[in-house]
Amino acid sequence: MLIDTALIYLTKHKLVPLPCMGEGDSKGKIPLVKWEKIQALPTEEQIKNVFLRFPDANIGFKTGKVSGILVLDNDGVQITDPMPLTPTATSRPGHFHSYFKNPSFYVPPSASKIGEHLDIRCDQAFIVAPPSKHYDKTTGTEDGQYEWVDGMSPDDIPFANPPDWLITKIKRTLSTTHGFDWSTALNIGIGARDETLKSAAASLIAKGFEYNIALSILRGINNTYNPPLPDELVINKLETAIEYIRTKKEDKEVNFGILSGNQLLDKEFEEQDWMIDRIISVGGITIIVGESGSGKSYLALAIIKSLVKKEALFEQFEIRTQPNILVIDKENGLRRTKKRMQSLGVPFAENIYFMEYPERFSLDSKEGLEYITAFIKTENINLIIIDSLIDIILGSENSSVDISTVFNTLRAIAPDSSYILLHHDSKPIPKFERTASQKTRGSSNILAQVDNQFYLDKQRDNKLHIEQGKSRDLEPLKKFEVEFTSNEAGEMVGFKYIGEVQSELSKIEQAADFIMTYLAFNADSPRQTIIDAGDGQGISQSATERALTMLKERKLVNSKSDPLKKNRKLYFCLSPENEENEEKFE
Repeated sequence: MLIDTALIYLTKHKLVPLPCMGEGDSKGKIPLVKWEKIQALPTEEQIKNVFLRFPDANIGFKTGKVSGILVLDNDGVQITDPMPLTPTATSRPGHFHSYFKNPSFYVPPSASKIGEHLDIRCDQAFIVAPPSKHYDKTTGTEDGQYEWVDGMSPDDIPFANPPDWLITKIKRTLSTTHGFDWSTALNIGIGARDETLKSAAASLIAKGFEYNIALSILRGINNTYNPPLPDELVINKLETAIEYIRTKKEDKEVNFGILSGNQLLDKEFEEQDWMIDRIISVGGITIIVGESGSGKSYLALAIIKSLVKKEALFEQFEIRTQPNILVIDKENGLRRTKKRMQSLGVPFAENIYFMEYPERFSLDSKEGLEYITAFIKTENINLIIIDSLIDIILGSENSSVDISTVFNTLRAIAPDSSYILLHHDSKPIPKFERTASQKTRGSSNILAQVDNQFYLDKQRDNKLHIEQGKSRDLEPLKKFEVEFTSNEAGEMVGFKYIGEVQSELSKIEQAADFIMTYLAFNADSPRQTIIDAGDGQGISQSATERALTMLKERKLVNSKSDPLKKNRKLYFCLSPENEENEEKFE
């Protein structure tokens, strides 16, 4: 059965067998499936299915990189140049198909270009193979069969490299036919695709190729890659090359745009706009900081949900614009992200994009940055969410130079887009109360580079305190509290806004004011007495104890042993006159 032959071609020789037939002068030679975009070997199951659909068809191969072959179709020509021993098929006397390994450069199909009645089938081409039937072009009747020459099938001998004379003819033909040396467009790996297409595009435009012809050539090169780049990026390469050649010819002088004070006064700027009022600024960088498990990733998804559905975040913060969003998540897999989106009710919308292989994204990859820059431009991405910042830093998070490099690169990738960066909490310093901004891990330059910073502090009672540590041009929002809401299965389904909360520092300062006033009238008071008095004023024991510690460190309060009760301390205020004698107290 033909299906058995197809499976042998696939599994043993790594060829791409496809059914073919058709009518007219190409009867028996027309593929019956869409084959042009096949870039990898099909599975055995796929081959079985397709040949079961066409049991009476001929069989052929997609040539070029995917099958690893170049075929020289000799339609009755006597070749005097040396030919290596390689698998060869024939359909009738004097007509041969010589199968070679495909060369390292892109070779488009050609007819009688390298010589009369000598055709090339390689990239983006198809060739009929044994044991197919051959049909007369005029009558359409069967007049022969494709067969392997005795002792010259792929089972007998391996595919040979094309002879040097054939390679020379192909390259010369490509150069003279197209005015462009296709041999520079190597069948290269993923990392070099961008640079190769970029160079090819620049060369084509510099040589004066028309837009449509240049684009056709670039698409041909791209089709040799596995996987090929999206077509919009190929177009972008060409348009970038056109712009580059144009600006290069203009011979512009360097212009830093120096303005006088009067010119600056006269210059008009757009007022700051917001995607989410007071939370995410248009064109700004927002960083969300918190300990592991504090809910940073869930908050990012809640932000996406609000933007897509145009519903106020936490029912408090108005949505001003609806952006196209790109998510680069190096912390959570797509499986987890999908599950969380489903539980939170985040729409799987057309304007949300997720990087499928975020582990490949690196700020030191020129090709990768060109790819993502082009994608952002093509898809008009307005908001980029990165989880997390530490995963994209090159060097040290404690180095201001390395941090500057990261943020400069992010701005170069998408100068007009907004960013949300998720970041980790810094380690607390014992006996030191930190502000929200001080809780950002790493160099202080991180905070200097961003426009807005929020700190997430997860509470024990399923609550989350959100505190803004930085707002570049406005007063920071007051600290507020939200509650995690869950379904019966324990899956998180959203956030509920509770209200503003007093910051811990404010509570401690309030407790400190109370203690100073209390001790002014009640000197030598025991700790518990002060705590009880504070409790009567609505001040927690924790705030009172921390305030006492802070006041002692500031040398405003001290303690001494109680002469009437062992192991008990008595607290009192330090006045200027007894400050110098405080050493005698414990």
